[in-house]
Amino acid sequence: MLTLITGGSGSGKSAFAEQYVQTVAQGRRVYIATMADYGEESRKKIDRHRRMRAGKGFLTLEQPHSLEQISNQIGLEDTLLLEDLPNLLANHIWMLQDPQPVSAILNGLQQLEAGCRHLVVVTGELFGDGVRYLDDTGRYLCLMGQLHQILAQRAQRVVEVVYTIPIYHKGAQPQPTAAKPKKETV
Repeated sequence: MLTLITGGSGSGKSAFAEQYVQTVAQGRRVYIATMADYGEESRKKIDRHRRMRAGKGFLTLEQPHSLEQISNQIGLEDTLLLEDLPNLLANHIWMLQDPQPVSAILNGLQQLEAGCRHLVVVTGELFGDGVRYLDDTGRYLCLMGQLHQILAQRAQRVVEVVYTIPIYHKGAQPQPTAAKPKKETV
Protein backbone atom coordinates (compact mmCIF):
# COMPACT_ATOMS: atom_id res chain seq x y z
CA MET A 1 0.00 0.00 0.00
CA LEU A 2 1.19 3.52 -0.81
CA THR A 3 0.27 6.58 1.26
CA LEU A 4 1.30 10.11 0.26
CA ILE A 5 1.40 12.71 3.05
CA THR A 6 1.85 16.38 2.19
CA GLY A 7 1.71 19.74 3.91
CA GLY A 8 3.39 23.10 4.12
CA SER A 9 6.54 23.90 6.05
CA GLY A 10 5.85 23.62 9.78
CA SER A 11 2.43 22.02 9.20
CA GLY A 12 3.14 19.00 11.39
CA LYS A 13 3.32 16.56 8.48
CA SER A 14 6.44 14.78 9.77
CA ALA A 15 5.01 14.24 13.26
CA PHE A 16 1.72 13.11 11.71
CA ALA A 17 3.54 10.67 9.39
CA GLU A 18 5.40 9.10 12.32
CA GLN A 19 2.15 8.70 14.27
CA TYR A 20 0.43 7.34 11.18
CA VAL A 21 3.13 4.68 10.81
CA GLN A 22 2.71 3.80 14.51
CA THR A 23 -1.00 3.24 13.76
CA VAL A 24 -0.71 1.12 10.61
CA ALA A 25 2.54 -0.82 11.12
CA GLN A 26 2.39 -4.51 11.81
CA GLY A 27 6.04 -5.40 11.19
CA ARG A 28 9.18 -3.31 11.50
CA ARG A 29 8.99 0.46 11.18
CA VAL A 30 11.73 1.59 8.80
CA TYR A 31 12.53 5.30 8.46
CA ILE A 32 14.24 6.23 5.19
CA ALA A 33 16.01 9.55 5.74
CA THR A 34 16.78 11.37 2.48
CA MET A 35 18.37 14.61 3.67
CA ALA A 36 22.03 14.93 2.75
CA ASP A 37 24.45 16.77 5.00
CA TYR A 38 25.10 20.01 3.10
CA GLY A 39 26.23 22.03 6.10
CA GLU A 40 25.09 23.50 9.40
CA GLU A 41 21.44 24.12 8.45
CA SER A 42 20.89 20.60 7.12
CA ARG A 43 22.69 19.08 10.14
CA LYS A 44 20.28 20.92 12.45
CA LYS A 45 17.29 19.50 10.55
CA ILE A 46 18.78 16.01 10.54
CA ASP A 47 19.39 16.20 14.30
CA ARG A 48 15.84 17.51 14.91
CA HIS A 49 14.30 14.63 12.97
CA ARG A 50 16.52 12.10 14.79
CA ARG A 51 15.29 13.48 18.13
CA MET A 52 11.66 13.42 16.91
CA ARG A 53 11.80 9.70 16.13
CA ALA A 54 13.97 8.64 19.07
CA GLY A 55 12.33 5.92 21.13
CA LYS A 56 9.59 5.26 18.55
CA GLY A 57 11.00 1.94 17.36
CA PHE A 58 12.20 3.01 13.93
CA LEU A 59 15.09 1.36 12.13
CA THR A 60 16.68 4.28 10.27
CA LEU A 61 18.25 3.92 6.84
CA GLU A 62 20.03 7.07 5.66
CA GLN A 63 19.62 7.09 1.87
CA PRO A 64 19.78 10.49 0.16
CA HIS A 65 19.23 9.00 -3.31
CA SER A 66 19.18 5.70 -5.25
CA LEU A 67 16.43 3.98 -3.26
CA GLU A 68 16.98 0.68 -5.03
CA GLN A 69 20.22 0.31 -3.02
CA ILE A 70 18.23 -0.37 0.16
CA SER A 71 15.55 -2.67 -1.27
CA ASN A 72 17.47 -5.69 0.07
CA GLN A 73 17.28 -4.30 3.63
CA ILE A 74 13.49 -4.33 3.88
CA GLY A 75 10.97 -7.11 4.41
CA LEU A 76 7.48 -7.87 3.19
CA GLU A 77 5.92 -7.09 6.60
CA ASP A 78 7.75 -3.75 7.03
CA THR A 79 6.15 -0.31 6.99
CA LEU A 80 8.47 2.26 5.42
CA LEU A 81 8.42 5.99 6.06
CA LEU A 82 10.31 8.00 3.45
CA GLU A 83 11.14 11.51 4.72
CA ASP A 84 11.06 13.36 2.31
CA LEU A 85 10.41 13.53 -1.42
CA PRO A 86 11.61 17.14 -2.02
CA ASN A 87 15.03 16.29 -0.55
CA LEU A 88 15.19 13.10 -2.61
CA LEU A 89 14.47 14.99 -5.83
CA ALA A 90 16.99 17.73 -5.00
CA ASN A 91 19.65 15.11 -4.33
CA HIS A 92 18.99 13.38 -7.66
CA ILE A 93 19.18 16.69 -9.51
CA TRP A 94 22.14 18.36 -7.81
CA MET A 95 24.16 15.54 -6.19
CA LEU A 96 23.82 12.92 -8.92
CA GLN A 97 23.05 15.31 -11.78
CA ASP A 98 20.58 12.64 -12.84
CA PRO A 99 19.19 13.42 -16.32
CA GLN A 100 15.96 11.50 -15.54
CA PRO A 101 15.32 12.10 -11.82
CA VAL A 102 11.55 11.49 -11.92
CA SER A 103 11.98 8.08 -13.56
CA ALA A 104 14.78 7.12 -11.18
CA ILE A 105 12.76 8.10 -8.11
CA LEU A 106 9.58 6.39 -9.32
CA ASN A 107 11.53 3.20 -10.08
CA GLY A 108 13.12 3.27 -6.62
CA LEU A 109 9.78 3.86 -4.92
CA GLN A 110 8.19 1.05 -6.94
CA GLN A 111 10.93 -1.35 -5.81
CA LEU A 112 10.43 -0.35 -2.18
CA GLU A 113 6.65 -0.61 -2.42
CA ALA A 114 6.89 -4.09 -3.95
CA GLY A 115 9.10 -5.25 -1.08
CA CYS A 116 7.07 -4.04 1.92
CA ARG A 117 3.56 -4.02 3.38
CA HIS A 118 3.11 -0.22 3.42
CA LEU A 119 5.13 2.66 1.99
CA VAL A 120 4.46 6.13 3.41
CA VAL A 121 5.99 9.02 1.46
CA VAL A 122 6.22 12.49 3.00
CA THR A 123 6.36 15.43 0.62
CA GLY A 124 5.89 19.16 0.89
CA GLU A 125 3.72 21.89 -0.55
CA LEU A 126 6.18 24.02 -2.51
CA PHE A 127 3.87 25.89 -4.83
CA GLY A 128 2.01 28.35 -2.60
CA ASP A 129 4.08 31.50 -3.06
CA GLY A 130 2.67 32.36 -6.50
CA VAL A 131 6.09 33.18 -7.94
CA ARG A 132 7.05 31.82 -11.35
CA TYR A 133 10.62 30.57 -11.18
CA LEU A 134 12.95 30.02 -14.10
CA ASP A 135 16.10 28.00 -14.60
CA ASP A 136 17.02 25.37 -11.99
CA THR A 137 14.33 26.27 -9.45
CA GLY A 138 11.62 26.25 -12.10
CA ARG A 139 12.79 22.87 -13.40
CA TYR A 140 12.87 21.49 -9.85
CA LEU A 141 9.30 22.67 -9.15
CA CYS A 142 8.06 21.28 -12.46
CA LEU A 143 9.60 17.87 -11.69
CA MET A 144 8.21 17.97 -8.15
CA GLY A 145 4.75 18.65 -9.58
CA GLN A 146 5.11 15.65 -11.89
CA LEU A 147 6.09 13.41 -8.97
CA HIS A 148 3.17 14.66 -6.88
CA GLN A 149 0.65 14.01 -9.65
CA ILE A 150 1.94 10.52 -10.43
CA LEU A 151 2.21 9.46 -6.78
CA ALA A 152 -1.21 10.89 -5.87
CA GLN A 153 -2.72 8.83 -8.67
CA ARG A 154 -0.90 5.65 -7.60
CA ALA A 155 -1.47 6.08 -3.85
CA GLN A 156 -4.33 4.40 -2.01
CA ARG A 157 -4.30 7.29 0.51
CA VAL A 158 -3.42 10.95 0.10
CA VAL A 159 -3.36 13.05 3.25
CA GLU A 160 -2.70 16.76 3.56
CA VAL A 161 -1.68 18.07 6.98
CA VAL A 162 -2.82 21.64 7.62
CA TYR A 163 -1.93 23.20 10.99
CA THR A 164 -1.46 19.65 12.41
CA ILE A 165 -4.92 18.59 11.17
CA PRO A 166 -4.94 15.69 8.68
CA ILE A 167 -7.30 16.03 5.72
CA TYR A 168 -7.88 12.79 3.81
CA HIS A 169 -8.19 13.60 0.11
CA LYS A 170 -8.08 9.99 -1.02
CA GLY A 171 -8.74 6.81 0.98
CA ALA A 172 -10.22 6.44 4.43
CA GLN A 173 -8.56 7.18 7.72
CA PRO A 174 -6.98 3.92 8.94
CA GLN A 175 -8.11 2.20 12.09
CA PRO A 176 -5.42 1.20 14.59
CA THR A 177 -4.22 -2.35 14.11
CA ALA A 178 -5.40 -4.67 16.84
CA ALA A 179 -2.73 -6.39 18.86
CA LYS A 180 -2.52 -10.07 18.07
CA PRO A 181 -3.75 -12.19 20.99
CA LYS A 182 -1.03 -14.13 22.74
CA LYS A 183 -1.36 -17.88 22.88
CA GLU A 184 -2.06 -19.07 26.35
CA THR A 185 0.16 -21.77 27.75
CA VAL A 186 -0.97 -24.20 30.37
